[in-house]
Amino acid sequence: MKVLELPFRNNENLYSAYLMGNSDVGSLFDYNAFEEQSYIDRWKDLQETRFPRLALVDHLLTYHQSFPTKPPTYENIEKLKDSKSTVVVTGQQAGLLTGPLYTIHKCLSTILFAQEKERQLGTPVIPVFWIAGEDHDFDEINHIHVPDGDHLKKHKLNLYEGMRSVSHIKCENDCLLQWAEDVIRSFGETEHTQQVKDLVHNAINESDTLTDFFAYLMITLFSEFGLVILDSHHPDLRKIESPFFENMIDNNDEIDVSFQQGLAAVQRLGYESPIESETNNAHLFIEERDARVLLIRENGSFRGKNNECIYYENELSEIARSTPSRLSNNVITRPLMQEFLLPTLAFVAGPGEINYWSALKPVFHSFDRKMPPILPRLSLVLLDHYTQKTIEEKALDPQRIVFDGVEKEKKQWLDDNTDHELDQEIEHALKVMKKQHRQLRNTAFEIDKGLDRLTEKNWMIIEDQILYMKKRMEKSILQKHEVDLKKFDHIQMHLLPENQPQERVLNIFYYINHFGFGFISELARQNYLWNGNPKAIKL
Repeated sequence: MKVLELPFRNNENLYSAYLMGNSDVGSLFDYNAFEEQSYIDRWKDLQETRFPRLALVDHLLTYHQSFPTKPPTYENIEKLKDSKSTVVVTGQQAGLLTGPLYTIHKCLSTILFAQEKERQLGTPVIPVFWIAGEDHDFDEINHIHVPDGDHLKKHKLNLYEGMRSVSHIKCENDCLLQWAEDVIRSFGETEHTQQVKDLVHNAINESDTLTDFFAYLMITLFSEFGLVILDSHHPDLRKIESPFFENMIDNNDEIDVSFQQGLAAVQRLGYESPIESETNNAHLFIEERDARVLLIRENGSFRGKNNECIYYENELSEIARSTPSRLSNNVITRPLMQEFLLPTLAFVAGPGEINYWSALKPVFHSFDRKMPPILPRLSLVLLDHYTQKTIEEKALDPQRIVFDGVEKEKKQWLDDNTDHELDQEIEHALKVMKKQHRQLRNTAFEIDKGLDRLTEKNWMIIEDQILYMKKRMEKSILQKHEVDLKKFDHIQMHLLPENQPQERVLNIFYYINHFGFGFISELARQNYLWNGNPKAIKL
């Protein structure tokens, strides 16, 4: 395995400006995530803040007993008792089979950066993965994509769950087992396939909900590195969050006002608003009849966005005290809840997350908190051996095709290896034949004016036949070069499937099935630069 650093591409957006160290964009954040001093300063700032460490430790120790957790994770949980300990946090929805590759990239980033900062600071730094279990967008996570020849196949789990939080969606074992069986079969049989099957089947059988299924797999893959999993919608965690929900309800006006100030600051720099938000958004959800409902502030009360419910402030505060499991955060208050719960040394984020965090500084300040340093996650592009071999064989530039794909190179190769200029020849033939046919058409018109429509139709038939012949010749050319063209298709499918970055489409178990479970450990042993640039991984 070898890491190839890819060049930075300036897309002239906020994320690119952040990576380039633009001072105006940097002013939207409290710390410079690319400077070592920032983490020393952040650590010192955290020493002045109290966190519910003991309650968290008790909850996390109990929570992890339901999974195949290894000693390093339990040891890290115990370290949270130390007031000098901090955490590096990342998070994501509970995707099926862990979801797209970028979820794995987030985990690796969090683990490796925590290890690095623990060495530099000389104090415990614990990697934490925050599962967004309250999320209700099931359509976003109910499928994975698998390369299938020259196209991408979507494997969808056919469940309808409405507006329910993923942490409440039960594992329907028969349905999920059949779905998993179909997915794994599509990977192709290898020496590692049975291990993949065994793990996935065990995870399904031992899990109550889809969030548990996700957590089981993540702990299996990363517990040896001490990764700690936190299900944000676990009812026992919500009890710990109860006073923080009360605080958010009591100061709800200030949250929205501060957020609007943050959005305005971003827009003043010439960037689009990173988040769309309704006026008087409470930035909190409540569960009503098993559905997750967004709350809106209105005349001293909180009502459902579509009038599903209405609560006075004191009633909502009572819910926060008595049944906090009914409440959950949105994209604005989730980072704030994380800040209340965890001594966060750094948050590992993707491009979209960095965009919306850019508007949150005033929200944090309204609660006398600072935003943690926001570290861009690793962005890895996995190059299998066949892809590498083809890149070398066709003399392709890996630094370009990772971003742009190979369609341009494929067309150029085909042109270079085709002896005939079909487009020109067909165009010339049609031009000559049309000229001759026009003379014939004039003759027919002179003989019988009623033949005009017939001659027009006759020409259309001739033209269609010539174009049909062109298509058949093109098909023959493609068949002649099928082996080589499929090599280009393989590269395109594995680097930019459906013109999307690999990390946003493909799944880690596709690669584990081919390379084994040691593949994860090998990825974790590589040295990476924390600059936000993509890295190609030669497998």
